[in-house]
Formats: sequence, structure tokens, C-alpha cells
Amino acid sequence: MNAHKKNLLRAGLFVLAASSVPSGIAAPALAADLPPPPLHAPAWTWTGLYFGGSAGAAAGTATFSDPRGNSVFGDKVNTSAFLAGLQVGYNWQVAPRWLVGVEADISYLDSNGNFTCMQSSSVIVGSNCAVSPQVLGGLTGRAGLIVDPMGRTLLYGKGGGAWLNSHILITPNRDFTNNGTPAGPSAGSHSNAWGGTVGAGIEHALTPAWSVGLEYDYYRFAATSVSVPATLNFNGGAGAPVAGNRANVTPDMQVVKLALNYHWDHDPRMTWVDGPIFGAAALPFRARPAAPSFFQGWEVDAGTRYWYSGGTEKNTSGTGTLISQLTSSNLTGQSGELFARVDTQSRIFVKGYIGTGAITGGKNTDEDWGAGTQNKTGFQVADGTTSG
Repeated sequence: MNAHKKNLLRAGLFVLAASSVPSGIAAPALAADLPPPPLHAPAWTWTGLYFGGSAGAAAGTATFSDPRGNSVFGDKVNTSAFLAGLQVGYNWQVAPRWLVGVEADISYLDSNGNFTCMQSSSVIVGSNCAVSPQVLGGLTGRAGLIVDPMGRTLLYGKGGGAWLNSHILITPNRDFTNNGTPAGPSAGSHSNAWGGTVGAGIEHALTPAWSVGLEYDYYRFAATSVSVPATLNFNGGAGAPVAGNRANVTPDMQVVKLALNYHWDHDPRMTWVDGPIFGAAALPFRARPAAPSFFQGWEVDAGTRYWYSGGTEKNTSGTGTLISQLTSSNLTGQSGELFARVDTQSRIFVKGYIGTGAITGGKNTDEDWGAGTQNKTGFQVADGTTSG
């Protein structure tokens, strides 16, 4: 082998040896020049402990049974309410799109309803039943479906046990033949009713730690026993005493509430990295069409509103007990308006509206208590229909 070939062989062996040097020898010098590998945060889930507050409105009834016979008006007291409360729960995201959980909640209610009760006939001096639901609680399980691609919006149903604490007061009405005094002493008590609830709602994660939800719940409770006060019976002319007794009260309630929850396992300072909280950037926008030159700088806003409403109105005489009562019940009202605003180029604007409305249905009931009439009745009533 000549000298030229020997030199080529040595160069080839040197290149082969250099290429086979262990990579760890050169790694310390190269690692200082490379960025660290990216850190991947765990995917966000609904799993974990949460707690928060809620506020809303409730519409309920308390139905009394009359031990002296069927009531003239059904003995049903409406108990509408505002409520505010707290809730705590735990979620398990058992599948990419499914969730189960448990929740306990308690709310304070601001409510006071009253209605004529224990009025089984015209010869009986009836009573006024007042019901004030005060505390509402529940222990429920829930199951939900995550409906949006990002996994942040939850539709769920729930059900479980419930408890309601109410103050109930039954007051006999006035007896005119007895110097205008009540026909008997009042009977009041606190009622603790146990029952169940079912409901449904939607919850959306505003950030990894905060979510807001809207929920509807229906509550039904078992009957509880309350005292019915003594009264008078004018069937024989003069007022004859009627002994006190007991009645059952059966409450139910419908609740709509807005809740704000904090999820314990997540940093409250964090926000989503892929968009704003409410996703406003994804809303479509379009340019306004070009206006003729004469109207450049003018703006016109116009619209219409419509309301359908219902309710009950009462006018009473007497303090504590009733002498007379005028009730407009099951009222329905309809109203609407048109409104508009025009802004000119010179920053002068004109706006106005026109509207109309009417009560389109309902019932007037005029009740009077007090014996001494020709027929010696303890109760008189006149009914009428209200229309617009």
C-alpha cells in the first residue's frame, strides 16, 4: 500500500471514531445553548370541591286542611319570596363529557303570605292564615353533560332531600256582636317540613377557579300538623263556641336562582389562555351599510317591548284580625310600548315612547265578617270578575 492510500485510510478511521464518540461527552456544551423543554399543565376538569353563594326568587303555596269541612276558598296561601344562600359540593368528572356530584345548600327566605282560611261555611267566623317560609335547605345528587368543545359549559339535573322551616299564624277574624273583638285567640307555631326536590340548571366556567350557574328547582314537602284556634258558630242565632282543633299544612315551592361558585383546586388569579372570559372576541361583527351623505352622522335606534304579568292585590280593614277584605286574585295584565331615539350630527337627540296596557282578567272577592245581620251569619262574601 503506497503512502497516499495509507493517509486516506487513517483519515477515514479518524472520522469514524469522531462520529462514534458518546453523545454525553458533547451534551454539556450543547445543553447550555438550548431552551428547557416545555412544561405541560394538566388538563382542566370539573373534578373537585366547590362552594359559593346564590340569590333568586321563589313562588310557593301552603295548603291547609280544614277540620270543620271543605273550605270556601280552598285554604291555599301563596308564599312568594326573595332568597339568598350558600352552597357547597363536590364534582367527579367520570368521563370526558359526563359528571356526577353531590351538593348541600341552605337559603334564607324573605316571604310573608296570608289568605282567608278555616271558613267552611257562612255561619262560621273564619280565620286569617299567615305563612312565612324562613329557611330552605337541601342535600342533593346531580349528574351533568359537558356540552361545549372546550369543556366549560355544563347542563345538569339534580334531585334529593329537602327541609323547610316556616312560621305559621292562624288568627280568628272579628265578631261584631262581641264588641268587635276576635272570635278566639290566635294559634302560632314554627313548622319543620321534610320533603324532596328535583331541578335542572346550566353552569359555565368563567375562569379555571370561578363558575356561574342558573338553576330551577321544585320542592314538595310532607304535611305537618298545626293548631287551629277556637271560633264561633252562628247557626242557631247566637254565637256558639267552637273548640280548637288541628289541621295539616302541605307546602311546595318553585325556585329560580343565580349562583357563583369558587373551585377550590384552582388558582383564582388564573384566566383562560385561549380567549376572553365571555368569548366576546368570537362574536360576529358586520359594518353598517353606508348612508346617503345627507344622513351621515345620524343614528336611529328603535324597538318595542311587551309585558305579560300576573298577581294578587288585597285591601283589608282591621289590625291582626280582619273585619273586611277585598281581594283581586289571579290578575293578568298585558302591556307594550314603542320607543325610539334619533341622534343628529350636531349632538342633539330626540327620544320618546308610547305605550298602552290593561288588566285583562281576574276575580274580585269582597269578604265581610261579623254577625248581627238578619240571617245571623258570621261571614258574607261577594264575588265578581275583573276584566280590562
